[in-house]
Amino acid sequence: MFDPGRKKLLPQVPRKVAVITSASGAALHDILNVSRLRSPEIPIVIVPSSVQGDQAASELAAALHEAEQLENVDVIILARGGGAVEDLWCFNDEQLARAVAACPVAVVSGVGHEVDQTIIDFVADVRASTPSNAAEIVFPDRKELLSRINLVKSTLSHAVNERIQQMLIYIHDEQKALLKLNPEEKIHQLLDETHQSAHRLYQVMTTALQFRREELQACSYRMNSAMDVLLSRQSAQLEALNGRLQAVSPLKVLDRGYAIVYDENGRMIYSADKAGSALKMHIRFRDGLVTVIRKDDD
Repeated sequence: MFDPGRKKLLPQVPRKVAVITSASGAALHDILNVSRLRSPEIPIVIVPSSVQGDQAASELAAALHEAEQLENVDVIILARGGGAVEDLWCFNDEQLARAVAACPVAVVSGVGHEVDQTIIDFVADVRASTPSNAAEIVFPDRKELLSRINLVKSTLSHAVNERIQQMLIYIHDEQKALLKLNPEEKIHQLLDETHQSAHRLYQVMTTALQFRREELQACSYRMNSAMDVLLSRQSAQLEALNGRLQAVSPLKVLDRGYAIVYDENGRMIYSADKAGSALKMHIRFRDGLVTVIRKDDD
């Protein structure tokens, strides 16, 4: 609990301060006076507790627990005025010391006079020699803050102005370099190059299209010629086959005075024996078909 590495830092300007002390003691009066002189705008919450006696340690621990739960409290001051060693003995209580060590809010001890020391002084995040000194540590001096703010403002303003001057010089140099480059001339040059490239591309495309068109026409001519030759050959073959078919056709002999005989079912009759048994026959001549019906001699 005494380890310096676990002690919390105090905020430079706390949002709200809780003060744990006797409501009627001189310590509270001293803290309020100092806060009004240094930072009257910082709100203070008073959590009263007895600061001596048998019940003081437990009351202080309970008040500490209450204070750490208050909204926006950044710092807790645990204070009491001077007195005999026996009067300050409650600030040596182990229960209170452990409550201070476990407090999530920064705790400042301002107990007794400068020569007085208690266990709470070693456990607290910051030890003040007196309650007034605790207030001086917690509440920043408004005038000093304004002075520091003005100094920071002046430093920042000087740095900004210097940076602005550097940027103006840089812009001026860049403008001079830009004028040397003459961007309008560069744009015109790029436009001319673009037009020339477009013209060359058009010529190349036109030549390519003309070449492809001529190739297509040549292919079309060759294909038509090949198709004509193929059709001529096929026509000649067809005529030759037709002539051969006509030469072997049985109907051709009809032109020389012959006839073909069929039975009533359309089958050819090749012999007189079959013709004698047929009741009905069809005889095909060169110029037509004749039907013959057999009649008995009776």
